[in-house]
Amino acid sequence: MKFSPLFVMASVGFVLVGCSGNSSSSSQKVEPNKFVNGYVGASNIHNAVIQAVPIDSQGQTTTEINDDYKEVYVGDKATSTSKAYYSVEIDSDYVGKAMTLIALPKDSSETTVRCQVVSGCASDWAYLAEKALPDDAELRASVGAAEDNMRINVNWLTHLASAFAYTSYIDTSGSEGESPSTARTGIYSPFTIERANLWIGSMFDVSDIISVTALEPAKLNEDSGLDSAQEVEAAFYGALASASQSLAKKAGVTESEWVYGLVSELLQRQGQLYQKGGSDYSLDAIYAAAYDILKNNRDYLKSRSYKVPSSVDTALDRIANLRAGLVDGQLTNVNVTSETVEKWLDRINYAKTFVEDLNERLVNYKGDDPDTCASGTDQSATDCVHSFIDPAYVAKTVEYYDALNVVYKGAAPALNQAMNELRDASLALITCINSGCADGRYNAAQQSLILSGITLTVAGTEEDSVKTDDGKFYAFDIAISSGILSTTYNDGAGTVQSVSIEFAPLVTQNDYGEDVENSPFMRIVYSEPYSRIPLTYVADSQTDTLPVCSECVEPLGFNFFWPYVSVPVTVSDTTQTFDLYVDVSLIGVRDDLTIAGGGNSPYHYNLTDVSLSVLAQGEGEGKLTESGETLTLGDKSEATLTATSANAANYYSDSLWPEADDFFRVREGYEAGLIENGLFSYRVVYAASVLYGTDASDNDVYRTADYIEVNINGYGINRLELFSSDDLGNPGVRKCSVNELAGGVRETDTCTTVVELDENMTIQQLVDEDYLGLFSIPSRGAYRILFNTDSAGKAVLRTDGTDETLNGELEAVFTQGITDLNLRVGQELVECSAADCLSSVSSSFSRLPLAIVDMNLSRETKDEWEVGISAGYDYEYTVGPIPTGSSAQSLYLAYAVGIDDSGSVAYEVSDLAIYRGGVTLFAEEGEALGAMISGDVNYGVDGTDQPCGIINRDQSNASDCRAVGYVNYRGYLVGVIREERDGVYVVRFSDGQFVILGAN
Repeated sequence: MKFSPLFVMASVGFVLVGCSGNSSSSSQKVEPNKFVNGYVGASNIHNAVIQAVPIDSQGQTTTEINDDYKEVYVGDKATSTSKAYYSVEIDSDYVGKAMTLIALPKDSSETTVRCQVVSGCASDWAYLAEKALPDDAELRASVGAAEDNMRINVNWLTHLASAFAYTSYIDTSGSEGESPSTARTGIYSPFTIERANLWIGSMFDVSDIISVTALEPAKLNEDSGLDSAQEVEAAFYGALASASQSLAKKAGVTESEWVYGLVSELLQRQGQLYQKGGSDYSLDAIYAAAYDILKNNRDYLKSRSYKVPSSVDTALDRIANLRAGLVDGQLTNVNVTSETVEKWLDRINYAKTFVEDLNERLVNYKGDDPDTCASGTDQSATDCVHSFIDPAYVAKTVEYYDALNVVYKGAAPALNQAMNELRDASLALITCINSGCADGRYNAAQQSLILSGITLTVAGTEEDSVKTDDGKFYAFDIAISSGILSTTYNDGAGTVQSVSIEFAPLVTQNDYGEDVENSPFMRIVYSEPYSRIPLTYVADSQTDTLPVCSECVEPLGFNFFWPYVSVPVTVSDTTQTFDLYVDVSLIGVRDDLTIAGGGNSPYHYNLTDVSLSVLAQGEGEGKLTESGETLTLGDKSEATLTATSANAANYYSDSLWPEADDFFRVREGYEAGLIENGLFSYRVVYAASVLYGTDASDNDVYRTADYIEVNINGYGINRLELFSSDDLGNPGVRKCSVNELAGGVRETDTCTTVVELDENMTIQQLVDEDYLGLFSIPSRGAYRILFNTDSAGKAVLRTDGTDETLNGELEAVFTQGITDLNLRVGQELVECSAADCLSSVSSSFSRLPLAIVDMNLSRETKDEWEVGISAGYDYEYTVGPIPTGSSAQSLYLAYAVGIDDSGSVAYEVSDLAIYRGGVTLFAEEGEALGAMISGDVNYGVDGTDQPCGIINRDQSNASDCRAVGYVNYRGYLVGVIREERDGVYVVRFSDGQFVILGAN
């Protein structure tokens, strides 16, 4: 696996941090203004005063005496906005020096905080309500070196760190200073501040408490402007920052009082807290409150049909995993050494060293270079080329998957044969139930059919959504009993092989902890309800025509659910057992306009949801003892795929069954710009009395309206009703669907609620101002009515109530996209270095490091998509999307591509998060280091300049290319990255040093 230097197009930090913008620049002699910025609380404290206070030579916040002879802080002030954001100016003399940001309430209860607890923050403080911040409330955040445009958030975690940074400990036990344990006020210094920030970040598993954005839990549905990796961290941090509200409520105190209590607890225990139990301020209590707040807000927003990003679920998993590792009654053991703080402060040199080493390893990711360092080589060695993954492990993995692929290819014909037999047997069973048959496999009394060692039966689906009150069903399940399906197949080499495929139920637990047996079935869905399963047919896949059968019904959709299928296969003396989980749903689409015109348009079936899992287990290769138990192990890998498609119910593919090339394609012959003759007819009616609703006594209420009815010939009728101001209400408009009865009589079916207008309007205005918009027709796209117009471009409408037929233009076509796709592949490989590791437990047999690849993709249209891919080697656990551990080598790539609303500017936004455990670049004992490499590119799509970005570099159609990366360390700009020559990317640090990315 090789990475283009473009992957290193952007901001790098030793931990995952948020980005800040460029510093201002000026050619004038006047020193430009400097600012720091951030969010207050969990992005939920509004109208607070934020003051940037420098630290004086004595390590204290700088003060002065004002005109009223009162001591006040020195420094500029700003006010947090309705989004809890602030930007405050700092004097140029204080840039690069220690500073404390202090957030205080304004007078007269002007400063408010929004409640994030769904059940309410107090008896008089409801969810989402604003409450005045108490007069004694104060939050601080301190930094060792304030820089222009630096992100400095202010919340209880930063306040906790600021208090710890300002605390010294003295000895009162008479042991001459060997174990100082009594807290006293101390001094602020760059060292104590950065040590405290790292300390609290480490304690709560936040990469950087100063610069990471805290998403407000109650606003998770709003666009965060972050990529998926940053969004996980931001949701996690926002939940933590909001936990104080829930814990204060539980303790019966104000939020400020709870924070003061937490500070006291931390200082009393010399910077530690109980992991679990032992105190109301334990990590477990805080994590539990954060989890509940995040989960309850997610559920609340989803219950109101808001879209909540999947990163919230990942953040919840992260909190749950952190809680699972806590020990009851034991204190934390956080420690930040002076060496760590020094490295944290030496931004440029450590960033450069890490980038150089990382660049070498990414270019030689799998060890393809002939001079690749051998396994176990010292990390500081300079006589070989370092790789990201151990080359010996790469060789073992390639060998394993080559063998697995041979076995899979051998198994594929067997699986295809079994599926064909199941399909044919299911159709035979339906025919026997409806028409009788002489098939010896059929049992008429039980309405079942035996296929080899399994039995097929049919029953109506017992779900409220598909069952009618009179006992009919919209769906029927063909159940597959537990058993063995034995079949034969030709292996492609002329040899007839046999295989036994096991079908079995899968036992899971419901929300109440009860066992639930999930049995395999094939569900057939119809557009009309039936008391028994009808004769069923689908079109011939070759001719695309339906068989002649007047009683047969085309299914609307299918669901194939096989929770456990086991297939043992032996090929070339290699045996693998494939355990499968299959859950696939299909929906049928046909062209109603073609049918209305007398043409042929059978249902074609698209994938709506897919969930597949394949577990491949090899034969035992050796024995080892773990936790007192002797285990026989072999190589094992598992692949899981889940996907949901977009527009599946609207796209008419050119194939009967789903194919890979159905996605992101326009239906042939129905491209944008197509004119459909006679597609629409309309009529305008004035001063009609329409059913408006009912009154308090449930009596019908009528209201006078003008309306225009649009008939999509062969599809349906829509009506737009226009109400003027009258005794019953204000001006408004609503949409209704209309049914046409016998004799041409039209009847209103359903209507939307009335949308109020600012003033009375006319039908002419509705048409001219495009209130009608586009009309969506499944299988085709969205059409616009082509009204006749006068010389001024105004629609010429008939006003006599008669119909006029008009053409339509296809403006927006349907293509099938991917709403969500997740693919996860994990492997557990073993190695035997002796002739025999199976006879007994042997030291020559061992597990190899774990490896995993996880991909998430969303691509609803061809030109707009987002992908996230994580890959981890030698990992122990995952933190958000990133595999981590003491020796882990992992990466997470998030990439978003799109075109702006104008359609003329493309953008690419990316983040590559790198995690490396056991790094000895800066510490002999090894440490974990991370990097965030981010890119921001945009360019015109209609030019002829040099290609820009990554996605379309082979197309010379870019113009005005802007592709600049930023090297940041805790929000401090230390350098920029540009493509200085074609394909040559250079990191330029602010002190003049540079690194050329890619292979030199």
